[in-house]
Amino acid sequence: MQGCPPPWRHHLSVVILELLQNAVDHGFPEGSEGGHVLVQLSHDDDALYVRVSNDGLVLAPDFNFATATGLGLSIVRTLVTTELAGTIQMRAANDEDAKSIGMPTLSATRGTVVDLRVPVDAS
Repeated sequence: MQGCPPPWRHHLSVVILELLQNAVDHGFPEGSEGGHVLVQLSHDDDALYVRVSNDGLVLAPDFNFATATGLGLSIVRTLVTTELAGTIQMRAANDEDAKSIGMPTLSATRGTVVDLRVPVDAS
């Protein structure tokens, strides 16, 4: 995205790094067998799309991204919604997501997906 101003690129890189850190820390806690994390980027004329998915532990049933108080997710939420004027959704992975990260199926206790949409004219 050559036309993006430097602050836009910086904010997006911080968001992606925070999401990767969360995927590893929470999806694959110490002592786990590890797994897969996939970052997918795409765009159209209106927006950039980022998906970070993993086949680690699934989100807790009572998890609410909008009210999460962890520092990393607070930073992500603020940067995406305020600085980048975008949207973000976090959910449990499904079998279609599993195929995209090289797994045939996921149990109900595995996998998380985060989807971002950032308008390309964000500044």
